Amino acid sequence: MLAGRRLRGAGVVAGSLDLCLFLEDPPHPRLRTLRIATGGPARARCLLEATRLGKAAWLDGESPRRLAEALGGAELRGLRRLPGERRVEVALVAADGRELTLVAECFGPQGLWFLLDADGLILAESRRPGGKRAGLVPGAPYEAPRAGAAGDEDEVALPADPLAWLEREAGRFAALELEEDVSRRTAALARALDREQRAVAGRVAGLAQRRLAEEGHAEVQREGELLLAGPDPHRKGLDRVEVADWYDEGRSRVIELDPRLDLRQNAQRRFDRARRLRDGAAHTEGLLAEARARVAEVEALRSRLAALEAGAAPDLDALVALEEACGPLLRPSGRKRQAGPRRPVERRPYKAFRSKEGWPILVGRTNADNDRLSMSIARGNDWWLHVGQGVAGSHVVIRAPRDKPPPLETLLDAAHLALHFSKLRGRGEGEVLYTQRKHLRKRKGAPRGAVEVVQAKTIKVRVEPDRLARVLATLAEDDA
Repeated sequence: MLAGRRLRGAGVVAGSLDLCLFLEDPPHPRLRTLRIATGGPARARCLLEATRLGKAAWLDGESPRRLAEALGGAELRGLRRLPGERRVEVALVAADGRELTLVAECFGPQGLWFLLDADGLILAESRRPGGKRAGLVPGAPYEAPRAGAAGDEDEVALPADPLAWLEREAGRFAALELEEDVSRRTAALARALDREQRAVAGRVAGLAQRRLAEEGHAEVQREGELLLAGPDPHRKGLDRVEVADWYDEGRSRVIELDPRLDLRQNAQRRFDRARRLRDGAAHTEGLLAEARARVAEVEALRSRLAALEAGAAPDLDALVALEEACGPLLRPSGRKRQAGPRRPVERRPYKAFRSKEGWPILVGRTNADNDRLSMSIARGNDWWLHVGQGVAGSHVVIRAPRDKPPPLETLLDAAHLALHFSKLRGRGEGEVLYTQRKHLRKRKGAPRGAVEVVQAKTIKVRVEPDRLARVLATLAEDDA
């Protein structure tokens, strides 16, 4: 039925690597493509089909182009299935008279096809095989794999009513592929929702813990008041003090101190911390409400997925709607990295941004990175910034030429980054210290990221969303 018919071309379906031979004079107007589909039993086949795919569905590359060039105008001479194997051989005569053989191995997650010349040498292939067959490259002789299980027919033959049979077979394979596609996509949705559920549960737990700490602001305030009630508020050098707690019927109580500060300064430090805890409580409560609402959203999506999986038949419309609802939770699979030795990539201890005037601004990643950035990388004339009032945050360094202070716009850009990469993120305003690197000291035994500032100035910053967005957009590609 197919012998003697000519091909007008060939193509490879992207993703599946299915091989499609387009007939110039098909036996029926609706059966214009001989499709050799590779993969598992649910989709492996060699059938005449009415394949209609858009331009973007076809694979582009050197091998598909070689195949299309070699088979354009070629004549089909024979088609047979090798006994006991899921391998198909197509005998062809090219337009220039060369004898060619197309071998398709229809097994494995993605099968293989090879275009051979009259001597059995490989002219093109779908992809390079691995393992013991890695030597099957263009120019090398083709070697068949070990015989596998399947089938006992020698010839690919059509029944008496080929159109009806092909339509039934096409419908059967379409149903199998739909079921396989829905199963794969629902499994991806389940993984994405499990991942999101764990992330949101962790966020709720973390915010609840932070909220609990913020509820202790009254106790911190109380310690400050007890310190101020002492007989000598200007006394320094104490690492602890015992006071009478009038909130607890005058019982004795020990309060830990910073020996570098006097009692009054230790008390003020506690008042400042109590104020920050009070101010942060409402913000944390809002974040906690958002996180709990997200938990409810994820549970609703999981319920929709469970209903979809429990359905008697695949519901493609419901699946697409659920995928759209999940949106960015579905990670693109991407292309697998080819095996090979990894080249060591030096990790930079900072993220690199640029100000409006083009000045480099470096932001430390971790406490250890902050130390390295401030004490090793930054030069004496560079400018150093950090949020004030003892709030934790990243060290920020403006690279500056000798004896040239940064412009105000650059200073404000860097101050916005200091607020953004600190515990004050989202508060809308805050104080930022700035000084030159030469005014920093690192005390021996101090924790990572802790430095002493000999002299500094303070700038009060009210966050400008447009400015912050602009400077964040300058993040270097290597740091993204």
